[in-house]
Amino acid sequence: TSNDAEFDVHHQMPNGEMLLKLRSDGKEVVNRMPNGVEMKSTHRIESGGLVGEYRIHTERAEMTQLDRISLSADGKTMTTDREYKTPQGGFRQKLVFDRQ
Repeated sequence: TSNDAEFDVHHQMPNGEMLLKLRSDGKEVVNRMPNGVEMKSTHRIESGGLVGEYRIHTERAEMTQLDRISLSADGKTMTTDREYKTPQGGFRQKLVFDRQ
């Protein structure tokens, strides 16, 4: 759902649904993960897509995630280019969702 700059993201998790409250105007938002850890994030519109930066800090480590989300011209394919950084190193992931 959305309301101006605010929007919700629903994640299906093995132990239930996680609801994230986010914004698209670059202002920081804090959400709690199912394990109680805080996740701070900012999102902004950039080059026709949505860029999200997430930071999760625990007593043991900090993880960051950068998402670049784009929608195809016909609106049928959403692509997320994702980059993770952890103390053990980083990795990249590409997620492609096709509307059926």
